[in-house]
Amino acid sequence: GVNHITHTRDDLIKQINAMRARFKTYQDYAEADFEQSFLKEELKDAFIVRAKVFESTYIENLGDEGFRTSPLPWQAQLAPIFGMLVEDFNEDGLLDVVLVGNSYSTEVSTGRYDGSLGLVLLNDGVGGWVPMPAAASGLVNKGDAKSVVTVQQADQQLLVIGNNSDFCKVLVSQRNQLIEPLPMDAVLHVTLSTGQTRKMELYYGSTYLSQTSRKLLKLNYSQIKATTFRGEVRTLSNW
Repeated sequence: GVNHITHTRDDLIKQINAMRARFKTYQDYAEADFEQSFLKEELKDAFIVRAKVFESTYIENLGDEGFRTSPLPWQAQLAPIFGMLVEDFNEDGLLDVVLVGNSYSTEVSTGRYDGSLGLVLLNDGVGGWVPMPAAASGLVNKGDAKSVVTVQQADQQLLVIGNNSDFCKVLVSQRNQLIEPLPMDAVLHVTLSTGQTRKMELYYGSTYLSQTSRKLLKLNYSQIKATTFRGEVRTLSNW
């Protein structure tokens, strides 16, 4: 219940020169808590913000019942997440997630956040996620990943991971049957062969520094209706 400054004395002095005289030794600085480090008048009008949730979290929309939050599995907590891709990767009718991350742009005293190799989370159908081992998913990316997208090239679907100051990582899938929406299509309402329905928004830009292709894989859909940005609705027949 005691607050302390996390940064070193040297870091604080770079920002607030008066601290050099206030803490003449590193021991003085180490023994002082947050309230002892500042004068009361300095904290009187301070703007205080607090972060309480540090886990990467899944937020589920329950409609009229509000939202439910639950932390992702511990395998997704090894580093910050920057790139995220949602798709039915195992073709079971449920949306899965690919996550990539890490951060090399930290301070020297903090060290890199580099514990992630990328992760595939399979949807268990009841609001939870099952991490796939890298040996099963084939996803291994050791870089400072900032984005992940899917791109269609000829008869291949490419999963492209953008790494800061490094080469892109490209994973190849042979799944090549695609649905090609029109440029003005904003939303697809799809009906699966199981009778389930799904709303799929078509973005021009998605997640951090990512722009995935607007083409979609042909899965077990029985009907697809498209809504344009103008609100026009049509049934797709060419898939």
